[in-house]
Amino acid sequence: MGRRAGRYRDRRVMCFYGPPEGLKEVGCWPPPEHVEVVGHVNTEQRKQLMSRAKAVICVSTFAEPFCGVHIEAMMSGTPVITADWGAFTEFNIHGVTGFRCRTLDQMIEAARRIDEIDNNVCRKWAVDNFSLERVADMYEAFFSGRNALDQPKEKKRIALWSEKRWALGRIGYAIQKYIPNSIVTGK
Repeated sequence: MGRRAGRYRDRRVMCFYGPPEGLKEVGCWPPPEHVEVVGHVNTEQRKQLMSRAKAVICVSTFAEPFCGVHIEAMMSGTPVITADWGAFTEFNIHGVTGFRCRTLDQMIEAARRIDEIDNNVCRKWAVDNFSLERVADMYEAFFSGRNALDQPKEKKRIALWSEKRWALGRIGYAIQKYIPNSIVTGK
């Protein structure tokens, strides 16, 4: 991406799991002068790098089921540029916490526009959805068997249908959040 981005020559740091020989396979070796390859970093190094980064780029050809890297970045207040499939579609809010991209040209444009993302809003979204307190509440609700159907009967019922169960849950959550006194039922 650095070669195609042209005049955008800010210092870049590449951190990754696995041997750097993999960079040769994808035509990224040797890296340009402004790219420092550090390979795998420990937790403390990662925190430091992410908190000072302008953006974290997470591109994967694998349909990521979660990808904690971009959540860590957002928790640091650092916007993310991600692929537009897998978990990224659910956890990277396009134009709010970063940008989701389908092509290299879109990634280059996202890098040019990364300053449009408010770091405080990015961090707030991540904390609201992935802080230890929030995740603990979700686990507690799951293991205690609580869900939207446990609400009092006087609430408004909204029926939804979806072929994908995860989509129903996400849509249901959004409806409950933005339509007061509602519960969601469906297949």
